[in-house]
Amino acid sequence: MHCAMRVMGLSMKEKSSKMARLYELVRSESYSRRFSEAGRLAQDILELDVQEKKAHDNVWKKRGTLATRINYVLREVETDVAAVIEGGDDEAAPPTFSVKSVRDVPAGVRAQERI
Repeated sequence: MHCAMRVMGLSMKEKSSKMARLYELVRSESYSRRFSEAGRLAQDILELDVQEKKAHDNVWKKRGTLATRINYVLREVETDVAAVIEGGDDEAAPPTFSVKSVRDVPAGVRAQERI
């Protein structure tokens, strides 16, 4: 601030006047309210960051569960294909997929996959 006044080429009287006005501004109720509001807004931003991280964690958890389910279904498909390839010609029609939906994957299997 002192440098700004020096660059402006102000006289000592002008500098003193500006300093007094600046001091009044900093001590004013309006300045105090704005400064407090800025502090509250900064706190709100931090709280929003926490909420956003929780939401991301939830999405990542769901994504991990879905990826585990995909792996389970793909292993089932691979097992069925291997059974057809390795089986004899006299066997009946190829087995049907045992998992009708990814939601049919047993919870224990899902939990085991995360380990």
